[in-house]
Amino acid sequence: MSRSARRRIAFPRGFGAAFDDALPRHPAFDRMGMRLAGPDLTPEGALAIPSGPVARGAVQIAGDGVASVLMADHQTTGGYPRIATILDADLDALAQMRPNESLHFRALTPAQATGFARTRRQAVARYLAGIARLGGVVASGRDR
Repeated sequence: MSRSARRRIAFPRGFGAAFDDALPRHPAFDRMGMRLAGPDLTPEGALAIPSGPVARGAVQIAGDGVASVLMADHQTTGGYPRIATILDADLDALAQMRPNESLHFRALTPAQATGFARTRRQAVARYLAGIARLGGVVASGRDR
C-alpha cells in the first residue's frame, strides 16, 4: 500500500495501529468495493473534503468509520478521505479473498511501490511468454 497524499483529516488516536494489525475482509463486497472489518476510523470533525478523482485500490474511510477498498467498477470521483492505495499487483489476490480472511497492510515509499510494480510486470511478461511458447508446441502438434 502506498500512503495517500490526502491525509489531512484528523483521525482518532491509534489510527496508525489500525494498519499494523490484520484486518478481516467484511462480507460486504461487490465489483465497486470491499469493506474491511476493523477498528472504527471515524474522522474527528466534519468531512469537508472536495470531491476528487479516485483510483482502483484506493482505501477510503466513509462517514461511519469503516475502511473500504475501491475495486474494478468503482466510482470515478469521491469525497471521503482516502488514506492509502493498494498496489495494483495485489488487487487481484485481494478480490479473491473470502469474507473474514485477514489482510495485512505495509506502508511503502513511492520508490518501493514502483519497484514492486516493475517486478510484477516482468513476472507477468515471463508467464505470458511461457504460455506463448507452449501454445506454439501445442499448435504444431495439432498440425501433424
